[in-house]
Amino acid sequence: MIGETKITINYSAPSVRGRVIFGELEKFGVVWRAGANEATTIEFSQDVLINGKELKAGKYAFFTTPMEKGDWPIIFNSVHNQWGAYKLDPSKNVLESEAKVSKIEPVEMLRYSISGGMIHLEWSTTKISFEVK
Repeated sequence: MIGETKITINYSAPSVRGRVIFGELEKFGVVWRAGANEATTIEFSQDVLINGKELKAGKYAFFTTPMEKGDWPIIFNSVHNQWGAYKLDPSKNVLESEAKVSKIEPVEMLRYSISGGMIHLEWSTTKISFEVK
């Protein structure tokens, strides 16, 4: 929950298993499903602001693009039931913004968390975060 908004995140959690994740397994500059298998979905029970941009209540496919430097683009797409990012139709993107990136201690299995009005994705030695109001 953030405030009175229920947030549901569904994702498959891959493991590092000794691999180099960002830059090799997940290439820099290539849209990624932010999990494994089916696209990650994020559902909001009420209208929200993502980094100050309006997003209507509903269920969305969530994608990000790993970048070698700087913030990572994030995408909320209206087609929530899709496999990976292989057939991502940009015309169905309902919100695009950016997530702040930070380095963290290694995390073996991808995980999402919600705290302090932020949604966080952590995997390997990378954490991305974006604001939800």
